[in-house]
Amino acid sequence: MKTLEEHLQFADDCFTFSMRFVWDQQRRHPEKSRKELMGLTLFHYLLRQVPTEPPDKDPLEFELAELADKVEKIEDMEVLRKPVIDRVREIYPNTLGPQSIFEPGRCLRYDRPHYDLPGKWCVFHIYNAKAPESILDDKAYMADNFRFIMDEGEKNFGYDHLYTFTWLNSLPQWLEFFPQEWHDNRGFPYPGIVGNLGCLGQFINSRGNLNHKNAEYLLETGTLKYARRASFCSFDAMRKHLEKMGL
Repeated sequence: MKTLEEHLQFADDCFTFSMRFVWDQQRRHPEKSRKELMGLTLFHYLLRQVPTEPPDKDPLEFELAELADKVEKIEDMEVLRKPVIDRVREIYPNTLGPQSIFEPGRCLRYDRPHYDLPGKWCVFHIYNAKAPESILDDKAYMADNFRFIMDEGEKNFGYDHLYTFTWLNSLPQWLEFFPQEWHDNRGFPYPGIVGNLGCLGQFINSRGNLNHKNAEYLLETGTLKYARRASFCSFDAMRKHLEKMGL
């Protein structure tokens, strides 16, 4: 687990990045309010009281959003930097513990059936359960997690396809785990920024700190380095691919 000092540095970096993001995006998209854009920052993740997804909203988020729409200069937001860091200090380490909605030690979990999708599609979610290491560096572990959700989803709901919508579907290291069917079925890159970790996860590194490289890319270009994309494949194709990988 991160030390308090390391986590407070993340909070400070997160505040700076979020303010720069809001002002930059509002300059590029004047039709959007800074209050609206504040909802697309990492504050929702940083200030959550417990490590669940989606987290409860902290009152400080409302205060940040309201102030952003009232002031003219980014420097005027500095009045809330210390309250944010103090709140992070207060709730440490609550927000950093294992996610209880995942099985202990698991980095993947699946939903109950989604009625707006085909009935046998297994919608799954991802979590870095190996922090400060990356789950993507442990291929055998990832293969075991994929087999787990396929076996359980098949047994409990008759699922026969995997499906997810995430920034990881634009990351080559993630795509190595999937068969050609998954690659062929990837949807168009979704250009929009949304306020959940399926999009914002690319700004958090394996240690749970700010990914400065991806953050700077967004600030320089105004676009995400890794756009969210949806994809799906059959359990059969996935199992055969993992076997082919020697996993």
